[in-house]
Amino acid sequence: MKPNQKNFRTTLWAMLLIGSFSFVGCAVEDETTATQPDEYVKLAGTLWQDAYGCKLAFEAKTIDQPDTSGLLHVLLDVIEVDIANQIIKVKRNRMNYDTNGDTMYDDPSILNTIEYGRYRWYVHTNGKLYWCTEVYGKATLDELNADTTAYPVNKDNPASSACGVSTYSEYTKQ
Repeated sequence: MKPNQKNFRTTLWAMLLIGSFSFVGCAVEDETTATQPDEYVKLAGTLWQDAYGCKLAFEAKTIDQPDTSGLLHVLLDVIEVDIANQIIKVKRNRMNYDTNGDTMYDDPSILNTIEYGRYRWYVHTNGKLYWCTEVYGKATLDELNADTTAYPVNKDNPASSACGVSTYSEYTKQ
C-alpha cells in the first residue's frame, strides 16, 4: 500500500468514526426531544380562557394561571407529563404578583408551602381544551402518586365528563 493510500484510509476511517459519534449524538438528542408528547408540545406557547375569564398559559416546563385581574399569576412547574392518560403532574410553590398593574413582574415569590397536583387535559377536534383538576394540595410527590383519584375524559362528549363535583372546564384558545 502506498503511503498516501494509508493516510487516506486512516483519515477516512477517522471521519467515519467521528461521523458515527456525531450521528449517535444527534439520535440521542432527537430521542430526548421525542419524549416530549406531541399533544402537550402543542399546548406550549398557548393561552386558553374559560367562560368565566380564568386563563391557562402553557409553556414547556410551566403552566401560568393568571387570575381574572391579571395581577396575580400562580406558576405551576410541570414535573411529569403522561401522554397515554393525558395527565400533567405539577408542583406549586411560586407566584408573581404585579403590584402596580404594569404587567412587569419581578422574580417569582417563593411561597412557604409546596403543593403537588395532577390535572387531566384533552384537546377536542372542536379546538376546545377540556381541563380537570384531578388532585391538588398534596404535600409530597409520593402523596400525590399514592392518590388514585381518576377522572378520565369522555372523548366523544368531553363537556359532560365528570371531574369531581363538576365537569371538565372548557377553554378556548386565545
